Amino acid sequence: MYNKCFIAAFCILAVASFILIGSVHNYELELERSSIKIQEINSDEALYGLMSKIGAGPTLLVLYTSWCSNCVEKMPEVIGVIGSYKDVEPVVISLDTNKEKLAGFLLSQRQINFVPYNVSPAYHSKLAYALAGKGVYFDGRIPYISVLGNGSAPSGNITSSRTLRAVMDSITSGKTQGE
Repeated sequence: MYNKCFIAAFCILAVASFILIGSVHNYELELERSSIKIQEINSDEALYGLMSKIGAGPTLLVLYTSWCSNCVEKMPEVIGVIGSYKDVEPVVISLDTNKEKLAGFLLSQRQINFVPYNVSPAYHSKLAYALAGKGVYFDGRIPYISVLGNGSAPSGNITSSRTLRAVMDSITSGKTQGE
């Protein structure tokens, strides 16, 4: 009698587990089908390519993760700023270790108007060192938002919307998308 109950309970648990596993949302697969392509930074060559985009001209640099509540809250504002200022290169870098969570986060945004970069954990310290070479001293606090270029020193970590727009205006001489 106990063997039959055990087998029945085991079968019910197994079926429930398979149903639950099958219902888990696969954001990475959905991301592959979308137009969003995450550029992985997991080699010295990829890091060098990324660094060449920073500061050559006016650049908006954003460091974030998908699990940081402040980053999640700030991303729609960042997307809006990117859309408002022409002639500014957005370099938006994720420090996520969980690619599935990053994929879900990017898909949850209404639009992505930048190339999303993801730096693997093995390259986090190399990224910080390379940024220091550009005058950007990332202290580990995220979101980290800085504006570089046009011969001016990097802005440091910008935390308010008003300051971000003021710095963007000063570096672009007020040229917005509508002009």
